[in-house]
Amino acid sequence: MHVRLRSQATSLEWRVDGLRNGQTYSVAISAKNGAEEPSPTSQNSAKVTPFGPPDRTDGVRVENIGGQGNTGRVRFTWTTPRTNGAEITRYTIDVNGRTVGEAGGDRNDYVTDLPVGENYRVKIRAYNWKNDSSESDEVAFPGLHLASQPECGFLLLDTDW
Repeated sequence: MHVRLRSQATSLEWRVDGLRNGQTYSVAISAKNGAEEPSPTSQNSAKVTPFGPPDRTDGVRVENIGGQGNTGRVRFTWTTPRTNGAEITRYTIDVNGRTVGEAGGDRNDYVTDLPVGENYRVKIRAYNWKNDSSESDEVAFPGLHLASQPECGFLLLDTDW
């Protein structure tokens, strides 16, 4: 990309629009005044990569994976969103408006225990080192119920020999 700046200003800063998140850029500068030839072009600057917040986390799924007593174990999974130029560092998992946990940026699942018999709503949000994404769509799931335990019976033997 070549950008020509025309300015009478003495500022040493400028903004370049139209860059794409995740693409690497460097800058070289030359100046032209009333002289016949422009100044020599500088060496390229260090490379920089503009970035934005991750896309919204989608594909949230909930799976009841057991539990015991009054606690059910649940696995949340989601589709990894586009990073938009900066690696995802973490996800937060909110259930019924309260953060119940975090998962590392290289993960797309989280397991937690929740009380049985309640209805739940979950939202997941991705973060990079500076920004956060929009929340996922809210996914509702019905109250957890533990799988019924097989009834235990007994056998009475009369051992009158």
